[in-house]
Amino acid sequence: MFRRVLTINVILLLVFSIITQGCATIMHGSRQDLPIKTMPPDVIARIATQSCVTPCTLRVSRLLAEKIHITTEGDTEKIYPLFKSVNTFEVYFGNIIFLVPGAFIGAAIDHQTGAKYTIEPVNIVLPNVNK
Repeated sequence: MFRRVLTINVILLLVFSIITQGCATIMHGSRQDLPIKTMPPDVIARIATQSCVTPCTLRVSRLLAEKIHITTEGDTEKIYPLFKSVNTFEVYFGNIIFLVPGAFIGAAIDHQTGAKYTIEPVNIVLPNVNK
């Protein structure tokens, strides 16, 4: 009886650890809807090849999005950095805590897809803009 319970527990642990591989990739995906607000509004915001007129939302790659280009009417383009934070719970708990060989594969997947990051919402106050 004890061996059967032990076997079931081991099987459940293995199944659970396999399911949680690449946990942040499964939970969040490699892309994110990024809200962009500026003061004053109605300026052009661009990240990579996507652009919009603020306030707006762009669907961006968590891995590749590094900076935002803001162009005001009749002004030159200004570049601002995007700030990222790590989804600590999904990356570390979901992948590494189990310490099975596959856990490191899951962490590598989250890193390569960028799913381990969350990009902070963009709120930019533009200096000296006269409309």
